[in-house]
Amino acid sequence: MASSHHASWTSRGGNSAVGNKRLLFFLFWLLPLAGAASTELRAEPQLVSVFPLGGRQGTTFCVEIRGKYLHDVSDAWFDCGDLKARIQKIEKIETKEEPAKKAKTDPSKSSKPPVEYLLSLEIDAAPQALPGAHYFRLISPGGISNALLLQVSSEPVVLEDQNSTKAAGEGQEIHPPVAVNGKISEAGEVDYYSFTASKDDQWLFEIRSAGPGTFDPVLTLYQPLGSWLDPKRLRRLAMNDEPNIYSWNAPRLSYRFTKSGRYIVAVEAFSGVTTPHCAYQLRLVRTHDSHTAEKQGCYSSPLAHNSEPWKERDFLRKLDTGRIDAVFSRTLKAPERSTTAVTESEPNDEPAQALSITIPALLEGTINRPGDRDYYKFTAGAGEGFVFEIQTPEQVPYQFMPKVAVFDGKGEEIVNNVYRKKVSPETWLNLLEPKTVYTFAEAGDYYLQVRDLTSRNADSNFSYRILVRKKIPHVGEVKITEDYINLHSGQARKVSVTVEQEEGFDGFVTLFVENLPPGVQVFPAAEVVPEKTGDAYDVPNPRYVPKANNVTLMFVADPEAPPCRTPYTAAVKARAVVGGKTGELIVAKQILFMVVRPEKTAEEKTAPKAVAQK
Repeated sequence: MASSHHASWTSRGGNSAVGNKRLLFFLFWLLPLAGAASTELRAEPQLVSVFPLGGRQGTTFCVEIRGKYLHDVSDAWFDCGDLKARIQKIEKIETKEEPAKKAKTDPSKSSKPPVEYLLSLEIDAAPQALPGAHYFRLISPGGISNALLLQVSSEPVVLEDQNSTKAAGEGQEIHPPVAVNGKISEAGEVDYYSFTASKDDQWLFEIRSAGPGTFDPVLTLYQPLGSWLDPKRLRRLAMNDEPNIYSWNAPRLSYRFTKSGRYIVAVEAFSGVTTPHCAYQLRLVRTHDSHTAEKQGCYSSPLAHNSEPWKERDFLRKLDTGRIDAVFSRTLKAPERSTTAVTESEPNDEPAQALSITIPALLEGTINRPGDRDYYKFTAGAGEGFVFEIQTPEQVPYQFMPKVAVFDGKGEEIVNNVYRKKVSPETWLNLLEPKTVYTFAEAGDYYLQVRDLTSRNADSNFSYRILVRKKIPHVGEVKITEDYINLHSGQARKVSVTVEQEEGFDGFVTLFVENLPPGVQVFPAAEVVPEKTGDAYDVPNPRYVPKANNVTLMFVADPEAPPCRTPYTAAVKARAVVGGKTGELIVAKQILFMVVRPEKTAEEKTAPKAVAQK
């Protein structure tokens, strides 16, 4: 039976500190449970890589997974019901052991690295499976594994063949739209794919790598022109290595062809650096058939099928006319507020041409030519706190760098979204922020300016949305690092939670956990974070950084807690309490939870069984 446990927390001081100390004392009393068991803890399965990286909707495809502690894996878990899998075989990967080195320490204390295994998985993707990234994990008696990504495509999917590594100018022939599963097997390897494009075609090229820690892919588009000295000479048309700050391993570029002909796209590792797990999927589709960065299916966007956690400060979070109601849901419920949608119209490059707006307003526009500047005019009262939230739906930093600044009637800039952060006594960083909070000292008319940071970069997809509104004190992001927990019977596990207080929120926050496995309880320990002191560079700017408090949740499994065959989806939820009134429930995070029985020791396995007395 699922269980629900409550844990209260407050951001205020006073008597709460005494209660915090009592809770901490109670938790330290529980910690001996962690060493109570005499048996050995089971090792949870660990996934390292998967190849190929996905398949097409409505098809069955096979993948091979490398990892550790996979010898007793019994099942696969997917984050949606449209993907199902069957384990085909599990085999040990034979590796050449290095010659033993002369050790100065006791040889008996040396430990060998865990054995790696190769697990073959046959996957059925339903026709209605959403295109995009899907998480999967493996389950064994040691619990549930970490997650790896698989791509489900609506386009045909093909495998790399031996032609891809031929000399430049040749390569494997592909027919877009298509997704290609490939692998960089050797240092310095470059995979080439040739295709035909017509004049005025605009294609989107994307790469999804196996994930962080594997390799950094580079995407390059060529035209095979040849020369008198080299008939296979390639002319580079476009290249993308680091597309933006959100997807370091997913380069992406869009290109419009000026003439019909044969072209080549190349995939390689940055500086030729590889690992044994350099798998990738290359996707070629027409730009108008693809998705922008905020929609489903794009490699550089989050998972397509999951509801996204609350994002307070992110250039990709969706801003619309319902954003204010969503913010109010994280504090006390308020009457619905109407937000005016405003679309920019040229000319508006000067303050005298500014569009007048009424707060709250959602501004939509595009920086489509070098030097383009969009102006909007609004009125603020003395002491009024305003919030400027920015979204870049199609191109995000470092491609489109939106600078948003506010000027007074004299033309003086009083605030912008550039956070000049001091990280050491000698070092400063200038960071573009997607949210800025500012309180106006004087009443009057003000001008909001939007432009690219460089003033020379522009494009038709340099679009923006800016929500201008009054301050609303509310609970911000509730951050939890763990996304899965394997808890042994009779053991305890600490989970740290960071609760951010946005725009001056000073109320209480109640945390609780739903749907824990039977025999598992959670105990809270709230810790008051002291105000930062010392050097100026160590103090965050409240204009761009919210206040935060830390909470400790201790999960404790009873020694007799039954083991789980499948994971429970435990939900950590929060609720704001202001002036004795409660707000709506906030789902902070869902955590996959399994209770695992410890493995018997060698002595316990060989001990004779007790004979029952008659």
